[in-house]
Amino acid sequence: MSHAVISPRDILSLQEEAQNMGRNFYSKPKVHRTAARAARWYFRPSIPTLDNGAWVSKLGDRIYIGLCSEVSKREADRARDEYCKTLNRTPAMVQSQIRFADLVETYRQVYLPTLAISTQRGYETRINRHILPAFGDRQLCKIGPREIQGWINGIEGTVNTRKVVLATLASIFEAAADWGYTQERNPCSRAKVGAGTRQERDLTVPEPHEIAALLAVTHEPYTTAIEVGLYCGLRPGEVRGLVGRSVDPPYLRVIFNRDRKTGELGPPKRRSQRRVALPEWLAEKLSALVTAPTALLWPDLEYSALWEHFNTRSKMIGLWKPGFSLHALRRCYATYRDELGAEGLQEAMGHRSATMTQRYIKPGVRRQLEQVEAMRSMVVGGVQ
Repeated sequence: MSHAVISPRDILSLQEEAQNMGRNFYSKPKVHRTAARAARWYFRPSIPTLDNGAWVSKLGDRIYIGLCSEVSKREADRARDEYCKTLNRTPAMVQSQIRFADLVETYRQVYLPTLAISTQRGYETRINRHILPAFGDRQLCKIGPREIQGWINGIEGTVNTRKVVLATLASIFEAAADWGYTQERNPCSRAKVGAGTRQERDLTVPEPHEIAALLAVTHEPYTTAIEVGLYCGLRPGEVRGLVGRSVDPPYLRVIFNRDRKTGELGPPKRRSQRRVALPEWLAEKLSALVTAPTALLWPDLEYSALWEHFNTRSKMIGLWKPGFSLHALRRCYATYRDELGAEGLQEAMGHRSATMTQRYIKPGVRRQLEQVEAMRSMVVGGVQ
């Protein structure tokens, strides 16, 4: 027999229906003891269920409390009463039977708009690719820790992929609890992401002469775009989102972020609309690309083409390694500027905290050896 499912918009009418029944649902089953030698206390609760749009009371499975030799009858009765508290909250039982896909729709309308545009896109991707195909047609009360653990075990990809997908699902259940759709513990709270597959990334910043060799084998329109990422510290989407009025010597104004998949313009990451120092020689190259204040400097520059050009040239000269991508140019920008003094680096990077900026500073082995030699000079020079 199929069970009817309800959407969030039906909650209020169903609550009114429950209140208008002669009395609210109430379950207080008798506590029994098994016939085995090591007898145990148990009870079978009646569970309110929506069946084809009507309330029905169904007898649930046995709930075992404990050994009769260890738990008194009075203690067993108290355990039964505690268990039945949730069952006896009829509106909560109604809400827990909404269809998960309907909850997600409410989540999209109410919660996602509070996040940054780039974060919303990530959530949408994970919801559509991983979460809705697995749980969309289920009732909220039918999704528990066991179902979630089995689902996360089947997700292919890196450990980080599993973590962010699980975090997105946990956020949906947290919202469900805040909105009163469930009063149970978040079923994602103890799920394990497992080992997954792990790709080690080398985030060490290349030496300046290696970056020079990379620029030497690139060509336009990619060279100037790569130089903007390197000498201005912009994200790839910010580079592709530059418009005519962004070029404002001696500054480059970061106004837009261009989505890598759709090409649509949106604001950069939160608090990342900023001005960065623009060297004169680079300003001349960018000014030659300006056609109108609101026109893109590179209207036909696709992210995939820029990414392929960068990676192909990096491999050509033996510079590529896991972790070296277009975004690595920001690490070069932060590291090189840090070695040269780094005044105003946090603002130029568009970071809300200095801690985040420090994560981008990855000195190469040459710089590390120089610092160690300087330490040795301090130690040896201190010996009298």
